[in-house]
Amino acid sequence: MNERTFRFPAGWEWLQLRQPFAEDLHQQSTDAREDVQLQLELIPSMPSRTKRTSTDKLPDSAAQTDIATKREQLRQEQARERLLALKLRMPACSAWLDDCYERSANHIVVHRLEDGQPLLYGTLLVQLSDDKKDIQPLRYWVTAGQLTTIHEDWRLSIRTQQPPWDMQLQQCSNSYEAFATILSVVLDQLHHGLDSFEKKLMDQEQALRSRDQQIERMNLLFDCRYDLLHWQRLFVPVCELNNALKEAFSASTLIRSEAYTRLQHKLERIDALIQTYARELDTLIAMGEAASTQRGNDTLKVLTNVAILLAPTIVVGALWGMNIRSLPYMEEAWSFPAMCAIDLLVTIIAWLLLRRSGWLGRRPPQTTAPSTAEIGRTSHIRADLSVGTLSRTRRGTKKKSVSDSVADRPSPAILNLTETGAVDKPRSRQ
Repeated sequence: MNERTFRFPAGWEWLQLRQPFAEDLHQQSTDAREDVQLQLELIPSMPSRTKRTSTDKLPDSAAQTDIATKREQLRQEQARERLLALKLRMPACSAWLDDCYERSANHIVVHRLEDGQPLLYGTLLVQLSDDKKDIQPLRYWVTAGQLTTIHEDWRLSIRTQQPPWDMQLQQCSNSYEAFATILSVVLDQLHHGLDSFEKKLMDQEQALRSRDQQIERMNLLFDCRYDLLHWQRLFVPVCELNNALKEAFSASTLIRSEAYTRLQHKLERIDALIQTYARELDTLIAMGEAASTQRGNDTLKVLTNVAILLAPTIVVGALWGMNIRSLPYMEEAWSFPAMCAIDLLVTIIAWLLLRRSGWLGRRPPQTTAPSTAEIGRTSHIRADLSVGTLSRTRRGTKKKSVSDSVADRPSPAILNLTETGAVDKPRSRQ
């Protein structure tokens, strides 16, 4: 079993275990491999390496299957022995080790030890490279004085020993602050992946401006959506673990620690990025769908126009194609040219109606907006009219007749005056 123990100035320690349950022969120690070889040499169907010669026959398929079964059983027995030794060494972690042996998904447990000390343990799936398939379980056991992690390789451990993470770990006063720093290391790779995703999204946004190959562009946008869902699936367990960390060690100095504050800022930044990218993707997909709908409407519009223009010809062809001898004017020499002329006339009328309604691509005429000077002059005239009406109202309380009321109303011509200097003066009452 490979392990590393790091002790820090504040008094806490970090125990790193690398695959204590060895899943293949390449992860076993040298002594374990020699033990496996001795066990395999005892199998009669497979001779010893020292006794093999060039004339030996290869074992048949049944013997090879038997060898593979024996090897798997031996590997499982050795894994159980190492697991038992680890349990005897750390009895408080027995339940966690049993759970780690079978679990390879996200899992969080907030608990307390027998002495009342808070405990946090579980499994977190992390991605340590740009390869989306390179997802490994990080198994952790966190108490106030000890941090125990189980890795499939040493990449995360090596990354934490490089600047600036090594200095931050040295400044941590306990193990749960160090675990918050490790979560920041995990989020660094996620943030790097989001930066690459942003570049890909910008490329798709520029490509969507062209109207060529819109279906392929939409498929690429959906691929971007799946990529964002991948990063979001990795981000949500970290957020949940952050809340569990706060739940387990809320009574301690974790909330006020610098490591936890940095973790909160990083979580907020990544969450803002994911939400922004999600909204941008939704906008791009909606724009693409709107463009596709518009192209479909244009296509239906063209087909409708063609159907309307060809309808008279279709009707004439149907009438003249009927197998009836008593059609009116059928025997006349001018009947066919007349019918063709009527058909052409109706088609032209339909074409003119479609063109007038704007269905053939002609835009409706737009009214010219008034200039700023005209708007100012009109406003000045309306203000003068309001002043004149108000002055006439204040002069007396005598009721007006219908003719006087009509005479006092400003004419529409005055309202439409646009000449410079045109002023409406109030008229005196007789």
